[in-house]
Amino acid sequence: MRGSAILGALLLALLSAGSVLAQGGWQDYTYPDAGFLASFPAEPKMEAAVYKGSNGTSVPERIYSVTQDSRLYSVAVADFSGTPMTQTDAIKFAVEAFRAQGQVIEDQYARIDNDFGRNLSVAGKDGSHTVVAIFFTKNRLYQIAGVSLPGDEDPQSNDPTRFKESLSFVSDRPAGGRGRRGASPDSAVQPAP
Repeated sequence: MRGSAILGALLLALLSAGSVLAQGGWQDYTYPDAGFLASFPAEPKMEAAVYKGSNGTSVPERIYSVTQDSRLYSVAVADFSGTPMTQTDAIKFAVEAFRAQGQVIEDQYARIDNDFGRNLSVAGKDGSHTVVAIFFTKNRLYQIAGVSLPGDEDPQSNDPTRFKESLSFVSDRPAGGRGRRGASPDSAVQPAP
């Protein structure tokens, strides 16, 4: 009986270690000022850009990204505050931009809490494959994309989808509500525990 208990404990320890190894360096990063949380495989870099909207509107955009193992993981946040952009128009325009990149394999409605958007899977003309979720909430357009770049040695990896599914919205108000994962809005960039 004692031998089987030891064997069981050893098996449990091995399974737990395998789970930790399988997760690699993935960690949640919270950006309260941009209103989101996402799991990245490494610390993302942030760059400022300009997003051109459907009606010719140019708005500030921040892109948080990591390129690793022939894959690109990015969250683009375009701020439409002070513009008349609607949720329907913003999402429709973003979907059309992804459609222009290749063949849309999947196009479904998406939901995070009370926010609705779209999930796309796109086989790129360049041999890439992109899974993306597009949301428009609080006057911001969010595009979270996991891309298997051409030449990816494991194009069937679940990591791009895992990344896309990690998006959560958080409040940018210190005493405000929290995203579905209970992310802390205490700092501008904070790895979640």
